[in-house]
Amino acid sequence: PLSARLVLPDGIGGRAFLVYSNFDSILRWNRSNYYAIAVGSLSDTLR
Repeated sequence: PLSARLVLPDGIGGRAFLVYSNFDSILRWNRSNYYAIAVGSLSDTLR
């Protein structure tokens, strides 16, 4: 089964991101949610 979780980097009133295990892989390199979201967004744009 594919597991996901919701990340709210700006708090309850801000943006929401549904993230998967690859998000955790990015966080192992840099513990910033903002960094991991930026890497994921850039990756989606390049596809």
